This record gives sequence, C-alpha cells and structure tokens, in this order.
Amino acid sequence: MSTRRDIIHIKKPLNQSDRSTESGYSSLERKHVGVKVRAAQNQSFDCSELSETVFDEHYSDDPPLDVKAVRTETTAEISMGDQDATAEIFTGDHDANEKLVQSNGEKAKPVVEIEVEGLLPKPSPEDDDGWTEDEEDIDKEQSQGLLPRIILSIRKFFLTCLTLVLKKTKGYLVTILLLLGYLAYFIAAMCHRFDDEGSHRLLGCTILGVVIATRRYIRYGFNVFLEKVTGSSSLTPMWKKRENTARFFLRWLMYGACTGVMVWVIVDKAIKEPNNLRSLPGIVIIMFICLCFSTAPNKVNYHTIFWSVGLQFLLSLFILNWKTGKDAIWWLQSRIDEFFHNSEDGSKLMFGQNYKEHYMIFGAMPLLFFTNGMMTLLYYCGVMQFIVTVFGNFLNFILDTSPVESMAVAAGTFMEGITALTAFRPYLKSLTKSQLFLVITSCFSSIGSAFLAILAQMGVSIELIIGAMLISAPATFTICKLMFPETSKRKHVKISDIGNEEKSKYANVLDAFQEGSVAMLAVVGNIVVSAFAFVCLISWVNHTLAWFGDRVGINKLSIELISSYLLYPVPLAMGVAPEDCRRVAMLYGYRLGSSNIIAFFKLAEVRNNRLKYVDYMLKTGGNGTVTYVNDDVILDQLGETLPFGFISERSEAIITYALCGFSSMLSVAIHLGMMGAFLPKRRKWLSEIAMAALVAGNLANCLTGCFACLFF
Repeated sequence: MSTRRDIIHIKKPLNQSDRSTESGYSSLERKHVGVKVRAAQNQSFDCSELSETVFDEHYSDDPPLDVKAVRTETTAEISMGDQDATAEIFTGDHDANEKLVQSNGEKAKPVVEIEVEGLLPKPSPEDDDGWTEDEEDIDKEQSQGLLPRIILSIRKFFLTCLTLVLKKTKGYLVTILLLLGYLAYFIAAMCHRFDDEGSHRLLGCTILGVVIATRRYIRYGFNVFLEKVTGSSSLTPMWKKRENTARFFLRWLMYGACTGVMVWVIVDKAIKEPNNLRSLPGIVIIMFICLCFSTAPNKVNYHTIFWSVGLQFLLSLFILNWKTGKDAIWWLQSRIDEFFHNSEDGSKLMFGQNYKEHYMIFGAMPLLFFTNGMMTLLYYCGVMQFIVTVFGNFLNFILDTSPVESMAVAAGTFMEGITALTAFRPYLKSLTKSQLFLVITSCFSSIGSAFLAILAQMGVSIELIIGAMLISAPATFTICKLMFPETSKRKHVKISDIGNEEKSKYANVLDAFQEGSVAMLAVVGNIVVSAFAFVCLISWVNHTLAWFGDRVGINKLSIELISSYLLYPVPLAMGVAPEDCRRVAMLYGYRLGSSNIIAFFKLAEVRNNRLKYVDYMLKTGGNGTVTYVNDDVILDQLGETLPFGFISERSEAIITYALCGFSSMLSVAIHLGMMGAFLPKRRKWLSEIAMAALVAGNLANCLTGCFACLFF
C-alpha cells in the first residue's frame, strides 16, 4: 500500500508563550480526509499561520484555516479516516535548524517541522495511480512488430531532420515558406494583370505589409546609417546644434506656409461660397470659451494649438474639397462596404432569408461581432499597432505632445474608447493630469472603427464618418490643451510594444478573432437595451410633457421641442442654415441626453425624409405642394407625413461630423467606472473632471462640425 507524506512548516517559532496546559486535540478538516492529532502529553501550541503546506493529490488545493496541532515531546497519535499512523515531531536543534524564517531582516528561531507518514486509503480497481506514460510506451514498443518499427524509424528520421532545419533557420522555417509562396503568387498576379484597381490594391497592401513586417530592420538600418554619417549611434553635440537650427527655420517656414494656405482658401471661399464661412465665428467662439475656462491660461502651448487647428483645416481641405481626397475616401468607403457585405451570409444562416425584415437587430447588430473580431485579429497581428504608432508619431512630431497622449488619441480614432484605454493601461499611471484629461476626452470625441458597421447599416454616409474620425484627433488636442494645458515638468514616458498585455490574452489568430467577436456581445446587448429603454423613456417623457403643456395651452410640448430651442445656438455656431438649426439642435439634444446611437437613429429618419421629399419632387416635376405642421412636413399629393421634417444635405453633413463621438452622460458613467478601476488612487480626481471631459468632448465634436461647414 502506497504512503503519503505531508510537510507543514509552521511560520511561528516555538517558544514558551505558545504553550498551553490544556489537553485535547484539534482537527484539520480537508476535502477528502479528516486528520485528527491527539496529544500524548498535556502541551499544545498554535500553528494557525502556515508558510507552506504540501498536500496529497487527494486533498483540496485550498489551505486549511485556523489549524491547531498538539505538541508532544516525541510522538503523536494520528487518525486518518479508517487508517492509523504515527508521527515524529522534531524541535530544537534537530532537522528544523535548517529551516529558518526571516523576520525584519533577522533570522528567527528555528521553526517546528511536523512530518507525518501515513497510509493512503486502499485504491479501488478503477484507480490507475500506478500508470505512467513511460511504462505505457514501453509496453507498446515491446508489442510492436517489424513494420511498426520501420514506420517509427522513418518518423524519427524526419523529426530529427525537421528539428535540425528549424534549428538552422532559428524557428523561421514556416514563415520563410509562407513568404516564398506569397512572393510566387504576387509575381504571378502582377504578370497576369496590372491595369485595374485590384492589382493596384494588391500592390499597395503588399508594400504596406512589407513595411509593417520589416519596420524593426528599417529602424536598425536608419541607426546604422546615422552612425556612419555622424560617427555615433546618437547625435553628437554639433549635429544636435545643426538639427535645432534646421528645426527652427523649418518650424517658421511651416508656420508661414500653413497660414498662407488657410488665408488663401478662406479668401477663395469668401468669393465663391460665402455661406461656407458661417462657421468661422463659431471656431473662434469655441476656442475662446475653452481659454476662458482654462486651468492655466498662462501655460498654453500655442504651437500645439496652432498646428492642431492647422491639421483640422488641411485634413478638411483634403477630404472635403480636393478631388484626390474625395476619391480616396470614396475608394475606402467601397472597400468597407465590400467588407460589411460578408456578414450577410452569417445573418442568413442564423436568421433565415427574411432577416432584412428586422434588419437592425438581425443584420446591423450582428455585424458588430464580425467587425470587432477582425479588428482584434488585426490587433493580434500587429497591424493596428503599426497604424496607431505611425499616426501617433505623426501627431507627436507635428503637435509637440508626449508620445503616450499622441498615440492614445490616435488609438481612439481607430479603436473604440474602452479598447484604446485597455491597450494603454500600463502607461496610464505615469500620465500627468493634463495628459490623462486628454486621453479621457479622446474616448468621448471619437467613435472608433467598429461602430462604422452599425452606422453604415443605418444609412449614415461612411465617407462623412471617416472624415470626422480623422479630423476629431487634432480637434481633441485643440480643446484639451486650451482647457487643461500642461504644467508639469515631468519627462515624457516612451512607448514601446503597445498593447502587448492585451495581445498576450490570445493563443493565435483564430482565438483573437473569436474572443474579439464574443467581446462585442455585451456591447450589442448594451446598445439594444439602451436604445429600447431610452426610446421608451423619451416616449413617456414626451407624453407627460404634452399633457402638462396642454394644461397651459402649449401644443405638443416634447423633449425635441425643448432641445430645439435650448440648443439652437450650437448648430448656428457650426454654420448650419437657420431654417435647419432647430432640427439639428434636436438631434444634438438626443446625443447629449441619451447616446449618439439614438441620435444617429433619428438622423437616419430625417435623412430618409429628405430622400422621400426629393423623390416626391421628382415625381411631381417640382410642382408638388407641402404643408408644414409644427416640425412635421406633409406631402400633400401623397398624403404622407414626414415626422420632424428634413434638413438639407449640407446640414446633414455638419451634424454627422458633430455626432461622431461618445460625448453623452451614459458614456461618461461607463468610462469613469473603467478608469476608476485602472487608477483607483485617482478615482476622486477622475470624478471631479468627468463633466469637464464631457464638455471638452462635445466642444471637440462641434469644432469638427465647424470645419465640415467650411468645405462641404
């Protein structure tokens, strides 16, 4: 019968104060076996604090609590279930001398070691405790004939060769084979056809992939080149002086060039499209408000402010005004639409061919699973880190901001806010108050790529969303660096290996895709439940307000009516036409009070109303009559009512830009809870600046809408 040994190291040294004159025993209750220790003499000691316990596999892994053992001079009686055993207790200068406890840097007295050697319960015939893999392999090998031995020898030979090749290639054999295969395919594809969009796309993606894969070698080559030119891997004082001189002249040259472009474009717009300049006063007003509420107006870095505004201007000019930029956005929108169409097969499989009858719940929402799964897969492969790093370094160089905040804002542009915060979790504790305020605001001022899916299925223009996502990054810097300028002298923390902690959760690409898809289950549930609950709440509040309004002669008093007047100055400052300001203010009220998803739902309704109105006018040859009843529009000849009417295409573009962010009360609660978990010591400060971050996020989105007005 096999034996079992338990070794219990008692953390507390044995001394007179530990002894008691009480006799008796205490029990050690475990999962399978109860151990009872009975004193041979009337002396006992407390061993409730254990430093180490080695259990048999029959026991639970949980350490026992409030353990009491009974001391004897030499032996003790042990009862273990139905088996009996004896134990020897070593004290004083015996074996326990070799096991000392460190206490405040000094050696403590020898601990007491109890060795218990007993008997295990008799194993049942079903137990296979005596089985080992080695014995199993030996039995198999002895029972094999000539043919199996030959097969094993061949397999062993190939495994030896494979191990040798892997050792020589340093583990990159599979990678090398895949690269050679792709190279052969790429050459064949380029030779087969090189005159269409697909071939150009393949070439561009291949170049991007090569740059991503070899970025470390490119950086190493640059350092080698720098060392050969300067004679050192780092710049010498002479070269640093030359660099600073070049930076000085280049900075002022770029100041002049950017200012010249802005003045020239504004003058050109004033001549050709003067209505587009309606938002210029709004830009000035928004920045002035931020400066008035600044925590340290004398510390504002106006270099950052100038270039953040300049970047918004140049990006808006490129995306909305230049043909090249428009074509690039249209091309990107087409590729995104193609990508989204892949989810249709999944919807058909799960919900049937008629899933489009309830498209929002069976088509748009499940698309988020697929989209976020792909985003997580790209994150695991390092593609998203590369894009974030490039965009973040660009912002860092242009705006003269820290690497952490630059890349955090860049991450918020392409990833949903919570995902971006998780990726930068290791760096959050090192941020100053100004930097942390910027990072929090960036979660509110952008929407993230994953939500492109649901917005596209709502009918919102993707080209407008993409432009708003890009322009919102510098807008966030403008607002935050005015409201909360940097006052700390702390050195910037360098960023390396963004998101490695998050990436390490996944075993491979398939695991990353699956986990990313499953992670959106809670988000989809949150969206569906919140949308349903808020729509019901808004309906109830509207009926209640209508009843109260009717008591005093106000017809159809509602949240929409109140917000359309209360927030009227906001769209007016963004350059919206006065006739559309009340409806745009209503949409902005939805976003501020509930969530941007609710606001986009309403925007989709207003957009559909505009399309119906345009179609009505086409069918009637432009002679169709309409009747305006409060905010509703009635198409007389069709007898159809358009609730809340419609807005112009230009006003629709401006409010789309302004709605691209999570600056709502609901989002503040979610992100504040997460940040409090990440930074428990700053929880109080985070609560104090939460509303300021909400205001900053809304102002950043309004600033984005102002620039959309200039060029749309």
